[in-house]
Amino acid sequence: MADLITRWFGAVDSDGFVTTAELDHNYSHLENCDPEVDMVMVETDAGRLVGYTRTVWNQVVDGPREYSVFARFDPDLRGTRLPVALLEAGRGRA
Repeated sequence: MADLITRWFGAVDSDGFVTTAELDHNYSHLENCDPEVDMVMVETDAGRLVGYTRTVWNQVVDGPREYSVFARFDPDLRGTRLPVALLEAGRGRA
């Protein structure tokens, strides 16, 4: 997953990167997100991760919940249906 995110950052001209240790720490302390229901992972038949989406929410004071959806995907798959499908899956959870 760290490799996928780092490749995605590179494709969007960002200097960002993430390590596996950072991901392990971040995902063990998630708030307002249950990975079992709020994430969708997409792999090739060979088991290589090519994209994922995650939905998070925040409770607005005296208002409804606000949802945020983001997706990261293999930059080589730009122009395919995958990026849109990931966002649609995330919106379906919101």
